Amino acid sequence: MKLEPLTRMTLKAQAGQADAILSHWLLPSAIIGATLGLPQVGVAHGGDYRLLKQYPRLMAWVTRHLDGLVAVSPEFIRDLGGIPSLLMPMGVESAEVGPPAPMPPMPPIAPLRLLFLGRLLPIKGVNVLVEAVSNLPGVELTIAGDGSTRTLETIAAPNIRFIGAVPMSSRRQLFSEHHLLCLPSLQGDASPRVVAEAIAAGRPVLASDLPGLRSRVPRSWRVPCGDVTAWRKAIKALQYAPGQIRPFLPPESVDWSTLVPQLAAFQRYVYGRDSKSKAG
Repeated sequence: MKLEPLTRMTLKAQAGQADAILSHWLLPSAIIGATLGLPQVGVAHGGDYRLLKQYPRLMAWVTRHLDGLVAVSPEFIRDLGGIPSLLMPMGVESAEVGPPAPMPPMPPIAPLRLLFLGRLLPIKGVNVLVEAVSNLPGVELTIAGDGSTRTLETIAAPNIRFIGAVPMSSRRQLFSEHHLLCLPSLQGDASPRVVAEAIAAGRPVLASDLPGLRSRVPRSWRVPCGDVTAWRKAIKALQYAPGQIRPFLPPESVDWSTLVPQLAAFQRYVYGRDSKSKAG
């Protein structure tokens, strides 16, 4: 399917060449879509939701002009509720990540190898993870991602290394060298794509207990947000129970080949529902 630029899509819809609209990002796409008089499903990703929360009247207006909502986090559905909704965290294409990577030897045969993969922003909580892991015996942490490491390096012990950004083509190898992914996020209104990448690679995820992560991360793998002591305790528990370090979702569950049919079925339901209401 060829994706059209927004301006061309708008012109086609105005000319009667479209039957419905799927608006990725509620701002600005859903606002433009609302002017076209066609059934519309909006997709809330994160940044758009955060901006709308600052303007309640605009949020209410956007919601009134949606026939359905697809959201990557249950928090979005709660705040934008009242319309048919589908919870669908981000997926990946298996070909991008490759088949599940073989698990490296488990502790105590080898150190417990942890991976953080993402942008080095304050809201990612990397400092929490660094403090929790620094000088923890038998644990190694790799931090991969864009951003300044100057502050983090001042509190990092020798068992922590920084490798910078990693291209998609090298991520399967990166996952194969680690036992699990750690996401110590301090803000939880979205579902990071890297969670799907880890699951597709056959790796479990230890994550902050935040709304956008709960649909894919079991309760026993969630840690109180921002709590260094709790993170350190959770990591040590995995050292003593390495048998727990195994995939908790099948890789195909996060593949777009599985998710797209769910999205298509939801759109058929919403657009069919809209047609019936207009006919009535």
